[in-house]
Amino acid sequence: MKQLKSDILIPKERYKIINSTVTDLGTNKVCPSVMIVNRSLLNFRQKEAFAWGCQITICLTELLENGLPTKESEAKVNNLQRLIDGKIKESVESPNALFVLKDIHNGICKLYYQVKNTKSAKRILKRLINQNPVDLEWDYEICYDEEWADTEWVWDYFKLPWHTVVKYRPEFYNEHGHYTKDEWTSICDVDKEYDGHKFTLKEYIEVESNYVNFITDLMESSEMEFVAVCRFNLYESISNQIAKDKRFCEINEPLKDLDKTLKKGLRIHRSKIGNYIRACLRELAGISFENRGKGFEFDFGYDYYMHIRSSLPVERLNQIARQNDLFLDPR
Repeated sequence: MKQLKSDILIPKERYKIINSTVTDLGTNKVCPSVMIVNRSLLNFRQKEAFAWGCQITICLTELLENGLPTKESEAKVNNLQRLIDGKIKESVESPNALFVLKDIHNGICKLYYQVKNTKSAKRILKRLINQNPVDLEWDYEICYDEEWADTEWVWDYFKLPWHTVVKYRPEFYNEHGHYTKDEWTSICDVDKEYDGHKFTLKEYIEVESNYVNFITDLMESSEMEFVAVCRFNLYESISNQIAKDKRFCEINEPLKDLDKTLKKGLRIHRSKIGNYIRACLRELAGISFENRGKGFEFDFGYDYYMHIRSSLPVERLNQIARQNDLFLDPR
């Protein structure tokens, strides 16, 4: 990622190919669609700097029956795109335009950019149209779009589902989704009896560690070094809460100063995440964590329920959970 003099951070382009379908409003025919999305702009926060939406429409020739271009036609489009892209951006270090999306369907290719200086972009595009360097019919439209509303729809493809991770074994849920085993749900339950067995602090720490290990294993599998605090809530200082419960003062000692640095945006390395997770599980703090670049989020609910959103396949999530004696909620 490069930082410009104007403090605008331009992420390096990373692409995702999305195969989908669209319905032709005139014929109600369902047509295949191929999109190439610059996924690095998913969480781009300085949209107002590129406040003009530029939509370039290219009429395709030599189509397949499904409305997508033949290899020869696709090569023409790619040549034109490379030419437009190289000109409209103007500079690698301080670009005047950001490539957002390429969408091909039903005989049409649309290129979407967000532009800073419209006069410069219009001048370049008019010149290219007049020169007609590639034998294709195309035109452009530039409109004010500070919120990038014209391409907002594409980010829906990147929204990941939430999963719930629990310590409760699937075989003890009944057909109505109710957990039937008498089992502890909080650190406050230490020394209480469940199913005729006294629940010990050692057993509690073992399960708590499973949650910590699950998150660190998941981050490692996702090639994540850091997460950031996106939300947090403290009813009172962690040190005050610790002082009130003498039973757990010793194990809580490493957590007592966490809230002194706790703030929105705080970046936490995966090797340091353990104490923050323990503070949440011990109900000393409510914290939500995220890594926007990886589409990763997690937080905690009551009764040892952990909610996560991850780009990893659900099969891999389930595997990591099982390795740590945890489970995806079967309900």
